[in-house]
Amino acid sequence: MVINKRKRWHGNIFVLGPLIHNKKVVDFLSKKGIKTEKDLSKIPDGSVVVIRSHGAPKEVYDEIKKRDLILLDATCPKVKKVHQIVKKHIERGDSVIIVGDRNHAEVKGLLSFTGDRGYVVEKLEDIKKLPLEDRNWVVVAQTTQNILFFNKVLKELKKYYSNIKYYNTICMATHVRQDEVRKMAKEVDIMVVVGGKNSANTRRLAEISREEGIEAIHIEEADELKDLREYRRVGVTAGASTPHWITRRVISRIEEMSGNRVENTIRRFFTLLVRSNLYVALGAAALSYTACRMQSIEPKIIFEFIAATYIFSMHLFNQMSEWFYTEYLYPERIKFIEKNKRILLGISLGGVLLSIFFSLFLNFSTFILILIMIILGIIYKFPFKRFKLSDIPGSKDLFMAGAWATFLVLLHLFSKGESINAGTMGAFIYVFLISLHRSLIISYRDLQIDTILGRESLAIWLGELNVKLLLFIIPGIILALLMVFSFITGSSLWLFLMPVPLYIISISYLTTEHYLMREVIFEILVDGSLYLGGFLAYLWKLVYMGF
Repeated sequence: MVINKRKRWHGNIFVLGPLIHNKKVVDFLSKKGIKTEKDLSKIPDGSVVVIRSHGAPKEVYDEIKKRDLILLDATCPKVKKVHQIVKKHIERGDSVIIVGDRNHAEVKGLLSFTGDRGYVVEKLEDIKKLPLEDRNWVVVAQTTQNILFFNKVLKELKKYYSNIKYYNTICMATHVRQDEVRKMAKEVDIMVVVGGKNSANTRRLAEISREEGIEAIHIEEADELKDLREYRRVGVTAGASTPHWITRRVISRIEEMSGNRVENTIRRFFTLLVRSNLYVALGAAALSYTACRMQSIEPKIIFEFIAATYIFSMHLFNQMSEWFYTEYLYPERIKFIEKNKRILLGISLGGVLLSIFFSLFLNFSTFILILIMIILGIIYKFPFKRFKLSDIPGSKDLFMAGAWATFLVLLHLFSKGESINAGTMGAFIYVFLISLHRSLIISYRDLQIDTILGRESLAIWLGELNVKLLLFIIPGIILALLMVFSFITGSSLWLFLMPVPLYIISISYLTTEHYLMREVIFEILVDGSLYLGGFLAYLWKLVYMGF
């Protein structure tokens, strides 16, 4: 809501308190004109004022109405519901007890609507401080309150008062999360709680873990983790407001601490492949092989080498040209690139030069194709009078898919001097859809941070629900494509490749259901479709054509 308002509003936007419990993100948003300000009197007239999900006291709303301020109310609907309950019963003359943290913004907001008939119970001892007379009492809870404590309070209140009406206003998501922590605490040796130190619901998760008798570490970033190798089983949970990408980084860091020597060696090997872009480059070579077979062209190792070096170079170039975004999205990858910058640039430049050199021996058309694709890749990021093609919303995903399809398919065709046939058309669509799905699934995973950073990915432009549907529609189209072109070309290769879209559907399911996977595992699985296609194409060759 706030990010979208910022796109349409040219002045500063002021949030009454931090929008998110993460200092790095808050500092970034401040540079983008979304400022944090706790004192309403310091906000200049004409500004947009954001009330956070916790809500605000009545006097804040009144002050905003009096002044020339534009209100953007981001109060959580569940908190608003509690406000309505409190207002309704105060109008009836009832007294209200709020079970929660006295100094929390949500509780302060609720209390402001009660006049002199509102009371806060933060601990059981507070019940003894309540008025002794038997009134019409209404009990509500802070939406992030501990359900067990809320029930204890109700039980204790009934000893003193006979006329009590209560509402369990604890957010269901909060209740489920707390219940999961209690169950997990019985199975682990230590609990790592990820989220803001000022976040009430996150602190509560740490408290519940300790109540269950295990050690709990409350951290905001992966960098705060201590060495956990002494613990056999480590549990990880996160507050409701903790961004997904921060939780993923914590899980990745913990996994790096675990495992025996063999497991760690294998993990380091695949981490090197992924972070260096060698994994996706080799995947592109496998996809190139598949495209070659689809066109009934006999593959040559030189084709796959050129395909791999092109994709490797363009990926490295993109990451370095988007250094700022990559640093937020993939800090570990940036550290790796920074540490090995000279080696990676050397491999990239050397690969491109070798590709151009080898293309001269194939034919002039191949040389021109490679040259054009490299120039287009650079132009895409190059500013023309403060405008870049990459600034067009969603263009990156479509441009990348088009570049992969054009290069990987036409490379073989031009090198062999063949004319376009049905297989070429099918190969182009197949490579385009595989590449598009790859971009979309990565954009979907990074939707949350891309929105905050203001990155105009295709996933943001289309919306979360539409992208989620597309992640399943695209493999369905690929499945239909394989069946159709099997009939058109008369080749069984297309049917051999049918496990690829089924594999893609399974990865889409894992991603859309938010199974948290570390960066390396996620990319290995996503690009696994490239390798699977190459393997199946080679298997088909062995079955039908022999060695």
